[in-house]
This record gives sequence, structure tokens and C-alpha cells, in this order.
Amino acid sequence: PIAWRNADFVVCLGGDGTILWVSGLYNGPCPPIVSFAMGSLGFLTPFDFSEYQSVLSSVVTNSMEIGVRTRLRCMVHTERK
Repeated sequence: PIAWRNADFVVCLGGDGTILWVSGLYNGPCPPIVSFAMGSLGFLTPFDFSEYQSVLSSVVTNSMEIGVRTRLRCMVHTERK
């Protein structure tokens, strides 16, 4: 197995698109993603990078709650004329 598939959690630096890309690497359950915003606006990135030391410390010591999100996979079918 590939090592990153057995990760306890994933640290993501970027924006919402980066988080979606990382979650897409996992075909099935995805480990918790700790995401740090690197831009000005993000709906899925709750932490600012300047807080990374305290946030990661909280994650490693299990003193942080996990927010569960649902991912959907879909296919678009079109009719050809």
C-alpha cells in the first residue's frame, strides 16, 4: 500500500480547491484534513497558517474536535443527437 493512504491525518496548505483535490486522492474514507488558508477567503479552510503550531499541537494531543463532511461522487450523462 502507498504510505499516504495509511495517514492518521493530512495537513493541507492552500484553499478550498486544494482540500477537494486531496480528498479526491482517497477512493473511499478520507483521513481528517487539517487545512490552513493560504489566501484571503476559504469556506473549507478554518485555520490561518499563522496558527499552525498551536493547531497541529492540538491535533497531535487529541484536543480538537473533528468535523465530518460528506463527499459525493457523480457522473454526468448527456444524450448525443
